Amino acid sequence: MTAPEQTHELARLLLATCLGIWAVSLGFMAVARPALQPRIAQYGLVIRIMGRWMYWWSAPLVRWFDARGLNANHVTWIGFGITTIAAAMVGQGWWALGGLALMFGSLCDIMDGELARLQKASRPSGAFLDSNLDRLSEIVLFGGMAAGFTDRFGAYWAYAAAGASVMVSYARARGEGLGVSCPGGGLERPHRVLIVMFTLLFCAFFPERWAAPAAEIACAVVAVGASATALVRLSTIYGILHRAEKPSPTPAPSAAAAPEEHVHSQAR
Repeated sequence: MTAPEQTHELARLLLATCLGIWAVSLGFMAVARPALQPRIAQYGLVIRIMGRWMYWWSAPLVRWFDARGLNANHVTWIGFGITTIAAAMVGQGWWALGGLALMFGSLCDIMDGELARLQKASRPSGAFLDSNLDRLSEIVLFGGMAAGFTDRFGAYWAYAAAGASVMVSYARARGEGLGVSCPGGGLERPHRVLIVMFTLLFCAFFPERWAAPAAEIACAVVAVGASATALVRLSTIYGILHRAEKPSPTPAPSAAAAPEEHVHSQAR
C-alpha cells in the first residue's frame, strides 16, 4: 500500500469513528431537545440541524475553555490555526484528512461566539477579528486546495472560489457601511464551508483517485454560487443607493394659487 493510500485509509478510519460518535450524540440530543440558537434560525433545514447539534455538542468544550481562562479571541485564533492545518493537508493531497481538520476548525468558529456570550465579553474588536480571520481562512483554504490539484483547471476553480467568497462578504460589509441592509440568501459562508467540508469528508469512502476531482467540483460549485450571490448583492445594493440619489420631483403648483394670480392680474 502506497503512502497516499495509507493516508486515505487512516482518514476513512477516523471519519468512521467520528460518524459513530456523531450518531450516538444525535440520540442524546433527541432526548435533550436543545433550543435552536437565534444565530442559525435564519438558515435552511440542513444548517439548522447541523448547527443545533454543533452548538449543543460544543457547549461542554466552551465551559472547559472558560475554566482554563481562555477567551473568545483565543478560540478564534485556534480555529484559524486548525483551518490552516487543513489547508496544508489538502495542499499535500490529503483530502479526507483535510476535511476532518476543517470540521474541527469550523467547530471553533461556533465556540468563539458562545464563549464570548458566556463570559459576557462580546466586543466590537472581537467581532472585527472574527470576521477578518473568517475571510483569511477561506483564502488560505482555497489556496491550499489550489496547491493540491495536479491540473490547472482545478487551481483556477479554487482561485475563483476564493475571490467570489471574499466578494460576497465585501459586498455586504460595504453596503452596510453605507447604511443599506444587505439582502440575505445565496451561498453564504456556512453553505460554502459545508460544501467543501462534506465533499472532503466523504472522499474517504471512495477510492483515493476520486478525491481530487470531487474537490474540484466542490470548488466549481462554490465559485459559481458565490459569484451569483455577489452579483445579486452588488446589483441590489447599487440599485437602492442609486434610487436614493435621485432628486425628488418638483411639486406642481397648487390649484389654490391660480385664482389668486388671476385676481392680481385684474387689479393691474
